[in-house]
Order: sequence, then structure tokens, then C-alpha cells
Amino acid sequence: MTEKITSSYPSLYNLLIECCRDAPDSVKLEILAGNIADWAEFLDSAYVHGVFPLVYKSLKSVASIPDDVKLYLKSTNLEIARRNMTMTAELLKIMKLLEENGISALAIKGPVLSQIIYGDITQRQFSDLDILIQEKDLYNSVELLAQYEYVFEHPIKFLKNKTLLNTEKDIALKKSSSNIYIEMHWRLFVGRLFKKTDISLFRVFPHRCLVQGSEVATLDKEVLMLYLLLHGSKHLWERVEWIVDIDRLIRTDDNLSWEKILQWAETMEIKPMIYFGIMVSHTLFLTPFPEKVVDMARQNPNIVKAVDGLIKQIYTNHIHNINPSMNNYYFFGLEGFKYKIYKIFSTFYEPSTREIYFVNLPTWLSPLYYFILLFNTVYTQVELWWRKIVKSEDVRRKYT
Repeated sequence: MTEKITSSYPSLYNLLIECCRDAPDSVKLEILAGNIADWAEFLDSAYVHGVFPLVYKSLKSVASIPDDVKLYLKSTNLEIARRNMTMTAELLKIMKLLEENGISALAIKGPVLSQIIYGDITQRQFSDLDILIQEKDLYNSVELLAQYEYVFEHPIKFLKNKTLLNTEKDIALKKSSSNIYIEMHWRLFVGRLFKKTDISLFRVFPHRCLVQGSEVATLDKEVLMLYLLLHGSKHLWERVEWIVDIDRLIRTDDNLSWEKILQWAETMEIKPMIYFGIMVSHTLFLTPFPEKVVDMARQNPNIVKAVDGLIKQIYTNHIHNINPSMNNYYFFGLEGFKYKIYKIFSTFYEPSTREIYFVNLPTWLSPLYYFILLFNTVYTQVELWWRKIVKSEDVRRKYT
């Protein structure tokens, strides 16, 4: 992307972060708001980064904000609140339905996370509902939800395809009448970098969260922290909301067992990603992690450097497109180039859902997916080359 570091948008960036703090400084808010040149750009940024309710809460009483901006803030926040309540009601129905049919499920992120960290389902944006089930229950869950208007875009028979189940981690279902999306997860992470991530950990000792008067099973708080740190680092913290989630979870529960969290990270070989998330949150929001944990994260100079580079690059008016070199942080603390080679091979030489949905093969024929992958790759490249040739020929004819 065209590089727009934070100095290019100082007021936009700094105001967005200040609005998301646990206790925003009212004087700073007035000063920063007074320096905003393009309010449409700022409001777009707040929405895209998933922190619009926090921005509204922080700015609704700021005197220097134009009246039309205040009106837009209020109306959009009300729309988000209504949408959140509709989706929360739907989540409660789905969780009850699954439970009544003997399907064990955990709700993750979305309404339950908003309830845990804010005590209010309307204070956090979410666009879909995430539910974690066991792989063995996937087919029956989708079949069950189909009776309630939830549609899977592919034939349901694909959900018995072992290659798909081993390759993917979730599928999306849509309820067309209310435009609600559900992501049904049977695992939370896939890929060689996460090969030691133990999905069973995310199902043990579930936490019961009271949402709109109903108890909902969700992740234990230590497990939730591990998940949020890993998820955000995997996506290079492309949304401010994910960093705020970490900050607020810490501030709502200062009794988290970091010894347990870091031991899990050690066993799963994901410590660099965990430390990366810790340093991003601590740098932007002064998140009160235990001093010992922050010191351990600082011991890796590559992570400190990566955090600095990340913060200088990503917070513009839209979701950032990070410089590919930033992906190197995945390999901090990992030995040699072995994992980079794994990454290359997994990118180019492992079948994806594109190949699997092309044809539903039985397990014993799954090696044929590699030939389908080769066919799709060659076909795509030939198509691209042909388009370039045709385009070049059109240009030549135009100017001759």
C-alpha cells in the first residue's frame, strides 16, 4: 500500500485511540477533536476498526464536535445497539436449540465477549456469531439450523468430507430473512504454525456468562485471553477493537493466571505470538499486564521492533494492508528457515477449500486434490496471461 504512517493522520489516529481508553482524558478529547479536518474519514475509521460505540461514548459530550457529526454518531450507535440486541437474541435461541438436541457448544467473541468486558452487549461491534462445537456434531448442527432458515452455501454433504474437516476450521451460515451470519467452528486455528494448538484446551472448564438473563457457555477467562492474543497476532492486529478487547479483559479481571497462560503458549509453541500481542496492547493502551510478563516480552528485540513498525504502518482510515515483510514476525523465536519453507509449501502445495468444493472426493481419493490444485493453479495463470495479451492487443489497436 501507499505508506501512510501515523504522522500522516495524527489527529485521526490519536483521537481514535484516546476514545478507546478505559478512562479517556476529556481535555485531550477536546483538543484532538478540534484538529480533525475530515470527520467522514474519522467516522469511517471508527466503524471499520470496530470501536464505534466507544467513540460515541467518548465524544457525545465533546463541545468542539459539529452538530451533524454528533447526530451521525448517535444514530449510527443506536443502529449498532439494535443490531447487537437482535443478534444476541438469535444467539440465545441457537445455543438453547443446540443444547436441547444434545450438541455441546460454546459461544465465543460477539455478545458474550461484550458482556464479559463491558457488562453490556451494545458496547462492542460484532458482525456475526461465532460458535465452537465438536467436529462430530458439525453435520447435525448445520442440518438442524437449516430448519431455522440458516443456509450453507455448498451442499451439506461436503461437511462429511474428511479433507475439508482437516483443512478448514469453520464454515459460515446465513439467515437470509434477518441477514445474520453464524460461523460454526470445530477448531479455532489451522496451519503449520498452529499444528500444536490443542483444541481440547478451548473446550475444558467452560465459563458460564449471564447474557440478557440467560446463561451461555463460553471460554474460560485464561483460555479466552490466550485465544484473543493468538487471534489478534495471527491477523497482525488489523483492527483496534481486538487490542481494546485485550486491554479491557485485563482491566476487568486482574487475577488471570499468567503462569498458566504462558505454559500453554510454551507447550503449543506460540509464545512469540502471545508476546507480540502483549506488547502491542501495552504500547498503545498501557495495558496493566504483570510487570514480569511485559519484561519477558521485551527480551525479544525482534518483537519490540515489530511492534514499533506495526504501529507506524497500520492505523489509517481503513483496515490496513500490512507490508509483507511484517509477516516475518511469525518466525520470531523459531529456529532457522524451516518454518518459512513450511509456509511456502503450505501456501502453494496444499489443497484448499477451493479444490475441495470443486469436487467432493472420498478420503481414499483425497490425494487427487493435489492434481486439482495443479489444474486450478495452471488454469488461473493461463487465464491471467491471456487477459494481459488481449488487453495489450486492444491497446495496440487503439493507438495504431
